[in-house]
Amino acid sequence: MLLVMALAGLCRADAVDDKEGEADTKPHVVLVPRVRIGLEYGGLVVRRGDFSSAFRYNYLIDLLQYGRHILFTDINGEIDWGTPGLGLAFNRIRHNISILGYRYDLGKYYIGLQYYHRCYNPFQGKGRLALSLHNRTLATTYYLGLEFVDKAMLVAQEDYGIDFDPAKPFEFLGRFHFALNLNRATARQYTELSWLFIARTRLDLLRFQNLVPYVEARGELLGQGPWNFVPRVETGVRFHWPTVEFTPFVQWGRTEEWVRIFYGDQSIHFESRSYLYAGGRLEFLLDRETIARRASLADRQWKFFPEVHGQGEYGFFAGSRYNRGAGGLNLNLDLIRCQHLSLFSNLTMHMDTAPTALNPDKVLLAVDYGLRYDWPIIFLEAFGRSAARLDSDRLHDGGNSPNLAGARVGTQGMRLGHYDDGISFAGPNQFQWLHKFNAQVSLAHYFNSINWPATWNVAAQARWDILRWWRMIPYVKGGLEFIDAHRQSTDVVEYFVEQGLRFHGVMDMAFFYRFQHRETIYTFRGPTEGQSFVGLRVLF
Repeated sequence: MLLVMALAGLCRADAVDDKEGEADTKPHVVLVPRVRIGLEYGGLVVRRGDFSSAFRYNYLIDLLQYGRHILFTDINGEIDWGTPGLGLAFNRIRHNISILGYRYDLGKYYIGLQYYHRCYNPFQGKGRLALSLHNRTLATTYYLGLEFVDKAMLVAQEDYGIDFDPAKPFEFLGRFHFALNLNRATARQYTELSWLFIARTRLDLLRFQNLVPYVEARGELLGQGPWNFVPRVETGVRFHWPTVEFTPFVQWGRTEEWVRIFYGDQSIHFESRSYLYAGGRLEFLLDRETIARRASLADRQWKFFPEVHGQGEYGFFAGSRYNRGAGGLNLNLDLIRCQHLSLFSNLTMHMDTAPTALNPDKVLLAVDYGLRYDWPIIFLEAFGRSAARLDSDRLHDGGNSPNLAGARVGTQGMRLGHYDDGISFAGPNQFQWLHKFNAQVSLAHYFNSINWPATWNVAAQARWDILRWWRMIPYVKGGLEFIDAHRQSTDVVEYFVEQGLRFHGVMDMAFFYRFQHRETIYTFRGPTEGQSFVGLRVLF
């Protein structure tokens, strides 16, 4: 509650500064000034029995900025696919999260402090007897760390300081950039790691048109019983466009892993491997300038990545028998647009924790893809969804794969990134009744699903934005989902009611309370529980 009141005061101060105009240069608070996103997929060129391919993600979110002071969170992780018998089977999950960090802006550099969590295959213990069969890593560590980083080493900002002047097609760069991190372990499990040193450096060789070839080296020094060094070298070419950056690359490195081996009594065995890996990387920078740049391209007939929106949320359940917390990341990409027709792909990752810990217990991975036609007020989508739910009991494929194909229609205000459409935050008015309603409904059919005995899915959602006071918008949101089961199963009905307070900055932040009735917590049709959930959401 105190945090909500503080943000309310900050939003009010921000609105006052905006009203006073550009002449006032004193620093003021800005909510969610920028979001940097990196997505990567690649595979092993030379496979050494570890994994065959990997999907990596990085969301660097500046939550709040006051002058040169920045509070941020950094979420990056890796999902590996491929086991000795199945090339596309789920293998493991690794994630590295700066839970909360502080940076001071020095111009071209940041200096900062962060509380950092590194977790490899962070499932619960029921299925750990299978670990030795799949060479899975197992470790979880919390660090307190210091950093000194060149802005050009941050995801989606590698071209910081480079002038892509079309009148000057060639330029020799020869620019070095670097980043240093020193981390001390404050808590650990399944590992003896005490210190973690990370150093990175990159040489941008030259610029030809919008192409920048580079060489990057990275090393991690792990402070434990015997100290271990984990190197990595990467080379590639960055393709720079106004709305996206694409990088094909080749990478060589060695991994230092905590492999769980059982010899009667449990013990930890370290195993190092070399690998050669190749892939492609997409990066997006969202801030005032890039949002305005995307808007300036609206008149073009063909547009690539015209919109990139998403949300990240995390929160805790009150008194649930099955879960203690939950979190998720959604990223909606409009890939290509011609006039009113858009080809899109939406990525979803949702996690429910165990009832007694914050380690993932169930992880849902989903990819939506389809076509959307936009009118000024409403949209119509034809979509497909491929999904898989990972289960801590098996530490492998969870056995649930609810794949869908269907259609969705709704008002534009239900789409991520469009919640504030039609709401003006400028001018002298501090208060405004909105009574703004948005809704959507979908009908879909399940196909090729695994352990998901259902035929049809009907879902509806609605949101009421009640009023605006300064940059704050209280809202009420609800949703209903009906799943038509096969004859031998029972139908599923799930619903939620959410009330929250949305704070508008460059992008948005919301605090919310949600009551939800769930009937698919562990499996289809069971167990069933009404859950109270309190959380924080960032909308971009």
